[in-house]
Amino acid sequence: MSPSLSLTPRVPHVKLSPRSADLSLLEQLRNMKRQGVVTMLLFAVIRLSEQQCPRSWTQMDESCYALLDQQVTWLKAREYCVAVGGHLVEIDSEDENNFILNLLKTHGATGSWIGLQDLIEEGHFLWTTTQRQAVYTNWASGEPDDLSGEDCVWITNDPGYRAGAWNDDKCETFQTHVICEQSTQR
Repeated sequence: MSPSLSLTPRVPHVKLSPRSADLSLLEQLRNMKRQGVVTMLLFAVIRLSEQQCPRSWTQMDESCYALLDQQVTWLKAREYCVAVGGHLVEIDSEDENNFILNLLKTHGATGSWIGLQDLIEEGHFLWTTTQRQAVYTNWASGEPDDLSGEDCVWITNDPGYRAGAWNDDKCETFQTHVICEQSTQR
């Protein structure tokens, strides 16, 4: 007769005293608690990193927006936005236009400059920062009209216009609020 072979591995059996078993369980609980704290901290850091806008700026998608509660010319508006690390808002879609309109309504503003202008070539509107031609536009009826040399664009929440519509006006004399934009990918 041949000796029988066992196919199950032999695992040494360690007998824990009640006291050492309690300590082992206590250590496991402490480790789980530490891991839980680390996990909670990790979630908090991830959550904070998702909110990449400076204080008092509002986020939509990959951009942050701030409204200056003062009315200035387009030239001053542009300077202000650069000074705070952004640029005049560049509206690329109807959703973004509606978002900007809601910011205006929330702050009780009748309008805001946007970064669209035709200073270089009349009738050829470009975004100031990217120098791209506007793909999305939302002109008010009869606009742009270049009445007496109007080259800079603002979005209106004024009762005299359709809410959210755009109008061209004089860069150096007309005054309205300012909305600055900056990327969350800075």
